Amino acid sequence: MAPEVLESRLNLENIESFKQTDVYSMALVLWEITSRCHAIGEVKDYEPPYGCKVQMHPGVESMKDHLLRDRGRPEIPDSWVNHQGIAIVCGSIEECWDHDPEARLTAQCVAERFSEIEDEMEKLSSRSSSDEKIPAEEQKIPTTPGEERQMIAEQIEEGKVAAESSVSDEK
Repeated sequence: MAPEVLESRLNLENIESFKQTDVYSMALVLWEITSRCHAIGEVKDYEPPYGCKVQMHPGVESMKDHLLRDRGRPEIPDSWVNHQGIAIVCGSIEECWDHDPEARLTAQCVAERFSEIEDEMEKLSSRSSSDEKIPAEEQKIPTTPGEERQMIAEQIEEGKVAAESSVSDEK
């Protein structure tokens, strides 16, 4: 439930109030979806949004304490924020679960942001299928420190080979 619902301050006369609570709920669903995404690295066992903060079946009072008094929200790990594509989703999630309903993004704004992400992905996809190829370092985004080390080693090796071939060309 959105904070305003827990506080019983939802304006039942205004349809926008209902939309704002829906946006808050959407943020929690986006958080859950993102937590199951393999692009951010290892996917842990499923845990509900407030699973590590409250008991398995929390009561209204414990949720009030966590959401209202502590202004708690589910944790967004650094691995999410450091991922180029997921970082945009994380920013949207945080703006959608703002304590102040008026400060939350609209569903339309979220849809537009996600549409922009989709457009960028399509551009990259069409570039890779055309004659203009995306350099390997743009195609691979390391998701673990091991992958990053491997990618750096490959780039160093490619640079070494390129440097050796330019020297032999000069002879």
